[in-house]
Amino acid sequence: MKFMAKKYSWCLVIILLFSGGFCPVTNAAPQKKKTAAPKPKPKPKPFKFSHDAVMKAIDRGVEALWKQRNKHGVWNAHGNPKKGNYYPTGPTSIAAYALLESGVSPMDPRMKKVLDWLETHNDKMTYSMGFRANVWKIANRRAGGKYRKQLNKDRKLLLRSSYKGHYHYHCNGRPEKHYDNSTSQYGVLGVWAIKQAGLEIPRKYWQQVLAHWVRSQGKNGGWAYVKSLYPYGTKPNKDKKKQPRWHHISSATMSTAGLASLFVCMDNILAMNPNQHRGGIIDYKPIQRGLNWFDKNFPKTMKAKGTRFYYYLYGVERIGLASGYKYFGKSNWYKAGAKAILGAQRKDGRWGGPGTSNRLRPAIPAPRKIPGRVQQTRIQRQLE
Repeated sequence: MKFMAKKYSWCLVIILLFSGGFCPVTNAAPQKKKTAAPKPKPKPKPFKFSHDAVMKAIDRGVEALWKQRNKHGVWNAHGNPKKGNYYPTGPTSIAAYALLESGVSPMDPRMKKVLDWLETHNDKMTYSMGFRANVWKIANRRAGGKYRKQLNKDRKLLLRSSYKGHYHYHCNGRPEKHYDNSTSQYGVLGVWAIKQAGLEIPRKYWQQVLAHWVRSQGKNGGWAYVKSLYPYGTKPNKDKKKQPRWHHISSATMSTAGLASLFVCMDNILAMNPNQHRGGIIDYKPIQRGLNWFDKNFPKTMKAKGTRFYYYLYGVERIGLASGYKYFGKSNWYKAGAKAILGAQRKDGRWGGPGTSNRLRPAIPAPRKIPGRVQQTRIQRQLE
């Protein structure tokens, strides 16, 4: 099996959908009526993957995203403030991140209005903070350092909210002992963005985060919502007094979170002290186990549907970005993911699917090219 190294990872179309779906219900007919047999549906034309198809999908998605702003020029909040799952800035942070990655300038009047709004609003939730940090990173780079103050403000909150390397839902500067690996990965992504923007992150932070993901990794090499105790594919038991419970079963989404976070941590730790692990990033055993997990399970994970599948693809992209790999086993992750995303785009430019709502906003950080010739990176060999 080969893992090919490459210099740069091309971003997949990100479709991070913040909430649940809908279940249409129809009334039964009072009497059965004989109807003519339905005509067979024509077979769909084979989907052709190409650079042009990617670019057109991105442009259509960008236009669709702009059209879904509210009267204030931003995107509606998610959740219910009475139930504690309220994200007033989350959807706007995702949308801004998507549009900036797609090439929209921070000087665009529409985007300028969005950025001004984000400066004055904050829900102090880990998901929202993680995305907003990525917004500031891109906007700061393109606007000549204008948003460094916002980066530093979010840096302090994210660092203070981490408890021994993990996060929970709230990011208010008060660490929570309870954790889950979903929010934990977005806390790390926010700090990673701030580090990429040139702000200092203590070495101790990366060491604590690394230790958390190593502790929560399962023997099978994957990760679960909390500590992994059961392999991928195990069926959960609804009885709370019996195992296995779903949050201890390794999943595709959480395994991407774990492996990407390990790469990010090791990259930053070795940049500060190259002698800490002389074997290099790829020889680090937890990373090897994680890569073996994807080598074995990647084809199966690509058969999933719904919002978690899109969430998963964003995680796959992050592993590619952090590792420089083009393949999981024999599968080209970019082409496999791009085909799935492009084939699911609606005529109006949005995305949806089982478990998603028509009201949800697709976010599209977009590539301006697709993988071509494989290039060598800091990984100086191919893995056999």
